Amino acid sequence: MKKLIITMIQVILGVSLITYLFYRMHNTGELDKFMEAVKLAMTNWNFLTIGAGGFFFCILICTFRWNILLKAQGIHLPFRLVFMLYFVGQFFSVFMPGATSGDIFKAYFVASESKHNRTEAVASVFIDRIIGLIALILLTCVIMLIRFDFFMQFKETRLAMVFIGGAFAATALGISMVFGKDFVFRLISGKGANKESKIRATIERLYLSFKTCITGIPVLSKTIALSLANHVTLVLCIFFLGKALELDLSFIACLTVFPIINAIAALPLTPGGIGTRETACVFLLGVYGISQSSAIALSLLLYASTLAWGLVGGIVYFYYILAGKGISSISGTTQA
Repeated sequence: MKKLIITMIQVILGVSLITYLFYRMHNTGELDKFMEAVKLAMTNWNFLTIGAGGFFFCILICTFRWNILLKAQGIHLPFRLVFMLYFVGQFFSVFMPGATSGDIFKAYFVASESKHNRTEAVASVFIDRIIGLIALILLTCVIMLIRFDFFMQFKETRLAMVFIGGAFAATALGISMVFGKDFVFRLISGKGANKESKIRATIERLYLSFKTCITGIPVLSKTIALSLANHVTLVLCIFFLGKALELDLSFIACLTVFPIINAIAALPLTPGGIGTRETACVFLLGVYGISQSSAIALSLLLYASTLAWGLVGGIVYFYYILAGKGISSISGTTQA
């Protein structure tokens, strides 16, 4: 019941933000310009196809990252299976309620294929998400340092620096507390009944899974590198979507602000970041002279691209799982 209430609040917030943005465009006379921008993007189908199609490579890169994390936990699955599960997870993430719907799906199915490492299999999914967020925060921090003078010129970018600085401090504090001082081990060190002992054993296995990936230099370096490649590829996709809209927005400009916009959209405030992403686009793209109608059009094209690839994941899900093909038809294994 509590989860349902939270989901409803997220939906209401997202719809409210989008409604407000369109209401404001209507009042300022920019709604017609928004429609013209969308029609313009449809005519520039070459840039639109490159921008939207590039999301395939983002999913592929993320699959490689997750596969590394699975292997670090001693879970060796066919790459085709990992790829399909990531694709279907994309479907659940963009079409199902809750910020972690896709993660829950992937955790469930990879655990079903790893009967002796179920705890580690579940942990790998959430470690994958955490490493992606860590890399995103690191990327934004590096960009802010390189372009410090630019960020100090505008009120909007100064506020963005405060937000990312707070996110970096919170991340660093969390990692140092948990991994620097063995916080979890102290938390579960007391004596208890058998049931509680089992719970502590599960928590300990989860903790060790996280520590293996977060503090293991080879695994962490590879997954961080892949995460950075994913974020840069995503920005490149956005750049081409901007070209479809014929915006005067260079790749460097996109690389400067969109990692911040994506970090804001990653906050579990609305489903799929809808509303928060558009608000952040209007807020930060304004420093480049991009109108609110064009900023919202670009943001919604970005969201539409994720929905399109989510639909592909949905087709895979319905064909292999709901149509009776079963997960074994993806992995090449035989179900018991």
